[in-house]
Amino acid sequence: MAPNASGLRELDHERLVTKCLSVLVLADKVLRPGGSLICKYWYGALACKLQQRLSSMFQDVRTVKPRASRKETAELFFPARMFKMR
Repeated sequence: MAPNASGLRELDHERLVTKCLSVLVLADKVLRPGGSLICKYWYGALACKLQQRLSSMFQDVRTVKPRASRKETAELFFPARMFKMR
């Protein structure tokens, strides 16, 4: 899932991170212990908040920029593995 891009970098970043945080609420309800999730985001001020939230829910959280992603884009991914049951 991703919101439609507005062309305004900070606004689009905020929308993506907000969407990811919403998905984490759902993940907390549906993921089994050991489950995985991947969040796409654009680099920006809220990325740290998203990474911290993921790290509190998953044992392994990394930052990945796939080779297929254009170098000039701010597109990054947080693959999160090993969901911790609350």
